[in-house]
Amino acid sequence: MNKFKLLKNESFIYGVAICLIGMCLLMASCSEDDADRVVVMDISSELVSTGVRPPGHAGDYVKMMECIVEGTNEILYISPHGIEGFEYVEGFKYKVRVRIINIANPPADGYTERYELVEIISKENIS
Repeated sequence: MNKFKLLKNESFIYGVAICLIGMCLLMASCSEDDADRVVVMDISSELVSTGVRPPGHAGDYVKMMECIVEGTNEILYISPHGIEGFEYVEGFKYKVRVRIINIANPPADGYTERYELVEIISKENIS
C-alpha cells in the first residue's frame, strides 16, 4: 500500500509540474507586442511624398500623412484614409489619440497594423 501511495503522489507532482511548465510557456508566448496600444499622434498639415507607386512612374508619388507618435521617436506614414473614423483635411495640423491594432494574420504583402481613431485632441488651421 505504501508503494501505491508513493506512486500516486509522484504522479500528482509530475502532473502539477507539467501544468506549471505549460502555463509558463503559454505566458511567455503572449508578449506585450501582441497587444493593441493607444497612442497620441501629431499629424502634419501637409501630405508628404514617401515614394513611387509600382510600376514606378516618375510622377506617381504616394502622398501620406506624417504621424509622429508622442513620447517616442517613431514616425509613421499613413494614408490620408488610413485611420478609421478620421477624415484628414490638408492645411490642418492634428493631435489625435489612435488605437493601433495588430492584424493577427496579415497578408504577406500587406499591413501588419490598422489604425482606429479614439479622439481628436486638437485641430489647428495652419493655412
